[in-house]
Amino acid sequence: MTAPDTAEITWSSSQPVIGSIDYGSDETVTRTAAETQASSVHRIRLSDLAPAGTYHFRLRESLRDENVTSETFTFDSTFEYNLPALPANASGTGDAEAADAARKMLELSSWRSGYALILGIEDGNLAHELAIQSNLHVVVVEPHEERVAALRQSLASAGIYGSRISVHHGSLARLPYADYFANLVTSETTWRTGQFAGSQDEARRVVRPGGGAVFLDGGNFWNPFRRPELPGSGRWTHQYGEADNSSCSKDDLVGGTMEVLWWGRPGPRPMPDRGGRNPSPLSVAGFVYTQGDRILFGQDAYNGTIYWSAMLPRVRRSNIPRDCSNMAAADDRLYVIEGDHCLSFDPRTGDIVGCFTIPLPTVNSSDPGNQPPLDWGYVGYIGDVLIGTGIPARGTYVADSGEWYEDYQPDQIDKIAANVVFALDRHTGELLWQRRHGVAVQSTLTVAGDKLFLVDSQNPAALNNPHARKPHEQLAQNQHLISLDIRTGKVDWEQSIDLRECEFMTYMAFAQDRLIISGTNKAKAFHHYVVDATTGKLMWTHHEATKKTHHSGHLDHMVVVGDKIYSNLQVFDLETGQMTRQPYQERRGCGVMAGSNRMMFFRDHFHSMWDLDSDERWEIPGIRSGCWLGIVPAGGIVLAPESSSGCSCTHSIQTSVGFRPTAAARPNDEAGSAP
Repeated sequence: MTAPDTAEITWSSSQPVIGSIDYGSDETVTRTAAETQASSVHRIRLSDLAPAGTYHFRLRESLRDENVTSETFTFDSTFEYNLPALPANASGTGDAEAADAARKMLELSSWRSGYALILGIEDGNLAHELAIQSNLHVVVVEPHEERVAALRQSLASAGIYGSRISVHHGSLARLPYADYFANLVTSETTWRTGQFAGSQDEARRVVRPGGGAVFLDGGNFWNPFRRPELPGSGRWTHQYGEADNSSCSKDDLVGGTMEVLWWGRPGPRPMPDRGGRNPSPLSVAGFVYTQGDRILFGQDAYNGTIYWSAMLPRVRRSNIPRDCSNMAAADDRLYVIEGDHCLSFDPRTGDIVGCFTIPLPTVNSSDPGNQPPLDWGYVGYIGDVLIGTGIPARGTYVADSGEWYEDYQPDQIDKIAANVVFALDRHTGELLWQRRHGVAVQSTLTVAGDKLFLVDSQNPAALNNPHARKPHEQLAQNQHLISLDIRTGKVDWEQSIDLRECEFMTYMAFAQDRLIISGTNKAKAFHHYVVDATTGKLMWTHHEATKKTHHSGHLDHMVVVGDKIYSNLQVFDLETGQMTRQPYQERRGCGVMAGSNRMMFFRDHFHSMWDLDSDERWEIPGIRSGCWLGIVPAGGIVLAPESSSGCSCTHSIQTSVGFRPTAAARPNDEAGSAP
């Protein structure tokens, strides 16, 4: 949605055609919007929409006398997250110097959305121009009451006060704002006079880590200070932390008691039901990415600003214990699977800047006319290498009918397995290699260093099964644990492995040159296998009944923190398998834990946290996450996008929240020298 009454729909075609869209508020789709020229990239705007309604649409492509029509899709115009539009007569101040300064500041800072903080004004024209020229919400602080009153009146007359800009009367010495909230900090007084009456320390405190820009140096104003990422902060780039599946962000800052940093959208309305065990949010470089029900959000991790949203009718994934996530995030790109291709998004704008396809068929390759359709299954990356898989089309779980995937039934426990594994250059899309031998269990794909590890089955029954969902009885035969070179696909080693006991699910993670494999059998007993990742040699095993006998305890995914494995309410030494703690305190909720180097996060009755150093636990009453992994520690903070939608349990608040350690709980995380 580009405005409350306007949607922009984009798609691509294999050749230039004239595109059009039939749409309407019911399935009769009586309205049409069309292009006038043929193109292979289509972008059509639908206007005059009701601001809160469900619309149906079909894509049509016309080439000469041929017409191709898509299936019917839907979108909801309620999901519009833009700043209020500028009034039709809105204009700049007429101050050419202020207009040029605002333009230059936006270009140098690279921020056009989020929050701008102006510490001290002269006439307020710079604040006005920043609001007019960008999608920033501008906050002004000014100690002189008469200047505050004059600017408020001017902005109200221009129709932008309150919606685009706020003016606060207060001291510049101590600011009443949360840490990290501003993307851009400046002072009109400093720009005009070269002087700054405020606190440089306060400016550092409130600016966003990971690229927040500060223009406060009177002697070198146009050389902004850029706040780096917080030293010791971690990343959550894949479903279970990084591509190693350890469910640990390696963040050294997150620990101790927490306080709310921000809260708000998205709320429960655009989210899928919590019971489907949906993909986790991701966070890297100060952004957080959340999947709703076929809608994707790109937000600022430090202030919650929704930079962009995209409704994607074919982007849906559930039952993650038997599959994998459909997205991965790098500093410069977000990768999202849609059907048979993988989209590459710009983190700040949400623009689609790349589209990758599955490189080659996996079956009957000698007869191109007899290829079964494939969807893209797994996406992950390390460095410049993008890893993908191809699975039989339309085989993933989508949980559109309230599924919970709890019981030992084929339609709940069949695992998604891939016919082809491949690697691309993630910038150019160049094919590096592909492997078409065996079927790879997607929940086991693990990337660490320059290696890709996976479990596959070379059982003919699994190989010949035309479906993506394959029964355990097929996959458990002729199984192999394999290490591949990430850049060449060359097999480093391959070992037969017996994972017949991993019936409910099969997980794999990497830490400190060890592969950890876990799963439960039909009797809900846990089985752990730890393997030397350099040779494939089995180092130790552990087999024991599930300790948590309710709320999906038998589906628990391990967390690896340093040399400790947290699984099945027990803690194991990674190297020896010796149990160092049994059991740790039980939790009630259906989800699984996520860790930083100092703390665990999970759903109990509510959002819950466990400090590993002090052994203390805290809850945030009234708010909870969903039925899989919904709380991630990254960037020195904790992010919990709304994921409890559909839950009927006793909690009253359904919202997205960012937390940060309280001042007493966090190490020094300030960003070096003053701006």
